[in-house]
Amino acid sequence: MTRPVQVAFRTSGGSDIGFGHVRRCMSLAMSLQEKGADCLFLLDGDPEVFELVLASGFQLSKIHLADDLLDTRGVSNFSARARSGWIQALSTRQ
Repeated sequence: MTRPVQVAFRTSGGSDIGFGHVRRCMSLAMSLQEKGADCLFLLDGDPEVFELVLASGFQLSKIHLADDLLDTRGVSNFSARARSGWIQALSTRQ
């Protein structure tokens, strides 16, 4: 039996910066789930964005991103705890 593809989306959103990145990642995640993938969100944001992702049925791990886009602590912490085999997708504003 083949193990499903596992994709972790690292992004941020909320009332101060908007929900665009999160919504686009959710659309991708929904399409991937329809094809059998497991999807998780590594998310920095406010309670509104957490509720949006959870209400859509996705797993969520709250992280804190620094202003520096090269800061990968949240993903590194996730990778250290997660099973191997997760694909990590990053969505940030530039």
